[in-house]
Amino acid sequence: MNLLTITILRIVHIVAASFWVGAAVMNAGFLLPSIRAAGPAGGQVMRHITQRRLPVWLNAAMLLTLASGIALYGWRSDGFTSAWMMSRSGIVFGIGGILGILAGILGIFFVMPAGKRLGTLGASIPASGPPPEAVIQEMGALQARMAITVRIAASMVVLAATCMALARYL
Repeated sequence: MNLLTITILRIVHIVAASFWVGAAVMNAGFLLPSIRAAGPAGGQVMRHITQRRLPVWLNAAMLLTLASGIALYGWRSDGFTSAWMMSRSGIVFGIGGILGILAGILGIFFVMPAGKRLGTLGASIPASGPPPEAVIQEMGALQARMAITVRIAASMVVLAATCMALARYL
């Protein structure tokens, strides 16, 4: 890879990861707990966030971060074959990459489906009258599972970013 390609990959990786980590922490620590505490009014906020395409932006940031990170790791390790991978720096970059990949998997296979199901359930609630008890229970269970999963994924991306920040100095 030439210097321009490496520079572009690093910029994409750092900017996309910054957005992903910041949004993950914001969602896990502030936004989702506030939406859950707001009860039915929180559903309106979630609908608006979805209309503003936050999930699309988060997924794009995650994919750009992971793709550019894998490309950079592959370049630095000469195609995933060099002794550099067993150096302290290579190991810490690798741990950070694995944490990022695992956080992405949690987002795609657990958070996204739960969010979609919550949206579907919310849309099924009649405008007048209370929602059926079964819907309330399912929504509560989905929100609880989503809150835990989002916190775990946010912790993973923070640790991944920490690994990336430290690895080059080891």
